[in-house]
Amino acid sequence: MRHNVYLIAILATALVGCGGLTPGSARPSTVPGGSYRGVGTGAGLESLTALAKRFEQLHPGVAFKLEDLGADTSIALVANGDADFGFLSRDLKADEKTRLTSLPYAGTGTGLAVNPLNVIGALTKEQVRKIYAGDITDWSQVGGQPGEIRPLVRENGSSTRASFEAYFFDGKPTYGKNVIEVVESGPTYQAVRDFKSAIAMITIQKTTAEDPTLRLLALDGIAATTRNVNSGAYPVRRPIVLTLHPDPARMKPTVAAFFDFIKTAEGQEILAGF
Repeated sequence: MRHNVYLIAILATALVGCGGLTPGSARPSTVPGGSYRGVGTGAGLESLTALAKRFEQLHPGVAFKLEDLGADTSIALVANGDADFGFLSRDLKADEKTRLTSLPYAGTGTGLAVNPLNVIGALTKEQVRKIYAGDITDWSQVGGQPGEIRPLVRENGSSTRASFEAYFFDGKPTYGKNVIEVVESGPTYQAVRDFKSAIAMITIQKTTAEDPTLRLLALDGIAATTRNVNSGAYPVRRPIVLTLHPDPARMKPTVAAFFDFIKTAEGQEILAGF
């Protein structure tokens, strides 16, 4: 709580200069220029990149370098002061809270994707659990065309996998012998594109929702859309948080101003698109 109080105080003083400039405003920026590094996981990268681009337009001289380095690496870099801030698609664990301060700013969903040639458009929670547990092994068992199901899971440590397991297995997964582990989101998406029989756990975001080479399945009648994730209608949702070094004195004014911009009406409008 003490860190949060200090953080709020810094935000209140350092953010005055952000000012909510409009695209046509002639008022010069009072935000210090420079290059700032943000590190984290892919689920937050897409929306944060759009926010950073707009902030750079409003404040010439500011440049953000955002890197998808994974949760563990980004936590270490922020805690050591080697990155200005981080972004994660999950809450901090108990031990991580002693090393970092977190600020929730958005949310994302975990869904299931199949190849567009697959006729399946929706599954129930129980069907998904049975597919990954190895109790359902053929698409004909869930209303699809006959063919062996090839379930894909993300690697251990993935936020997508953690939220999937928490929802479908109450945190205690029992996977069937036919489950295949794929490392990172890119290869996972490609595997779904390459194999008609595949089903994979994926992050619901603008790029996946609009990708014509993937079909996101409705879950228990709720479409896997960003709108349903943002409204809370879609059931498998996880937070996206910004992370900082716990010492408030190390918060850079420009980073504080950027965080404040995210909370403005314009920042929230940008977020709504993801």
